[in-house]
Amino acid sequence: MNNNNSLLIANQWQLERKLGSGSFGDVYRALNTQTGEYVAIKLEANNTYSQQLAFEAKLYRLMKGIQGIPKLFWYD
Repeated sequence: MNNNNSLLIANQWQLERKLGSGSFGDVYRALNTQTGEYVAIKLEANNTYSQQLAFEAKLYRLMKGIQGIPKLFWYD
């Protein structure tokens, strides 16, 4: 994926390249187009049997502020 055809998530994060993948989705490096900050974004297919990202986002919200827990910027 290059900058000429990269995907923009929520009009804010521009996907740059795939960092890895696993059982529940793919992880991409992305640029926050408003702040210039780089983040990691995990994407999951809409037709996934087990919506793992919803559960993961809930856990991140519950554990917000604990050292070593990733910061959740946005989930929809």
